[in-house]
Amino acid sequence: MNDKSNGASVLHRCAAEHDRAGQTEAAFSCICRALALSPDDAGIASDFLTLSRRRDPGPPRYDWVVRVLILNPVHVAALRMFAIRALNRQSWRQAAKYWSKVVVLNPGLFQDYRPLAEASLRVRDLEWVLRLLEKAVRGAPESVDLRFMLATLLFNASRFDASQVMLMSLIEKGISDPQLQFWMGRVLRAQGRHVEAELHLSKAAESGPELARSVNMVRATVCDKAFS
Repeated sequence: MNDKSNGASVLHRCAAEHDRAGQTEAAFSCICRALALSPDDAGIASDFLTLSRRRDPGPPRYDWVVRVLILNPVHVAALRMFAIRALNRQSWRQAAKYWSKVVVLNPGLFQDYRPLAEASLRVRDLEWVLRLLEKAVRGAPESVDLRFMLATLLFNASRFDASQVMLMSLIEKGISDPQLQFWMGRVLRAQGRHVEAELHLSKAAESGPELARSVNMVRATVCDKAFS
């Protein structure tokens, strides 16, 4: 190990110690000096990005995000930053690409599935996100949020029977949620079971004016599949 690499390692450890002590400015100073000595070290670059975001929660410097991804293509935080930027720009295909990578690398966070689902819906490419969600549900079978999201995406993929099974499993657990009633009504309606659908839609409409408007929009469609 040459002097520069050795010095960078010492400064990297120094940054970690300051960070553990809650001394963000001192940690950032050390990591900057470490990065100057060893700019191609993936670990140092990654910690620099983490500390810089903690120090300044504003928009990240994407030149450094790119640099971190070049050094470490599976850096979850950097991928999430690009995913968020793509979503904010309504670059749906790019957002779906980055959120997919985030979820594959870090499948345990429910909040990452929601933007992935939104982006995938926009580009009408649901099969990949459905596979990811089905795997996530198998890993966390008690997660109501994951099961409900999977049910709504199954509906949007016109897999009405599977959507109904997923929604019914939540209703049978005694979960009382107007959105659950709303989506069950939509599924039954799409299956042509209008009498049963109306029972659920009526319950959903009673919850408040916003959902009542959505229910009226569903009732106004000849086929509920046309309403999204």
